[in-house]
Amino acid sequence: MSGHRWQKTILLLSRDRSIIGIPCSVWLFVPKAQRQLIYKRLQDALSLIEEYSPVRFAQLTNDVERILVAGDPTFHGQYIQKLRLVELYDDYVLDDDTTTEELASTLVHESQHARLFRLGLGYEENIRNRIERLCFMSERIFSHRIPNGDKVWKRADAWLNNDLDEHFSNKAREEADFQALEQLGCPVWIQKLLKRYVRRRAT
Repeated sequence: MSGHRWQKTILLLSRDRSIIGIPCSVWLFVPKAQRQLIYKRLQDALSLIEEYSPVRFAQLTNDVERILVAGDPTFHGQYIQKLRLVELYDDYVLDDDTTTEELASTLVHESQHARLFRLGLGYEENIRNRIERLCFMSERIFSHRIPNGDKVWKRADAWLNNDLDEHFSNKAREEADFQALEQLGCPVWIQKLLKRYVRRRAT
């Protein structure tokens, strides 16, 4: 699910809009009213970053070529290096419980991944814990710069005090991919075939 081929396909089936100079794509199958709401929420989140963390905003516009909002429930957000895009899960963006501050913080987190890749750092499993800590630290720093940042700070702090290896290991990411397939309604027999294929490649 996290491979760039998925995102390339979705980009062909997306509507585009430039928001504060950043190309933003929304999956075509999202109803028009929800698509407009997604654009509005992206506008609010990006404006918050631009106003209260202009250096971070400049880095985001430099390191990220596009924001894609699509139906991949694997993570709230992820950075796809080969396409230089940040992908956000559409239900997360549309959720009434997702605040502008949280959405902005997710963009800050993923743009930090983009910056680290540009600086030559990879995402191998043996350094993933440190990479994710840097990204959650960037969220925590951002939370101190914005109004109503308490919820963002608590979320980032909870992650920093958690076992990140447990959540970001190859095994955990593989399991998240299969859970996403289940949520998207993938037939059970296809899930089983994919699991067998992945396990054979791992041996």
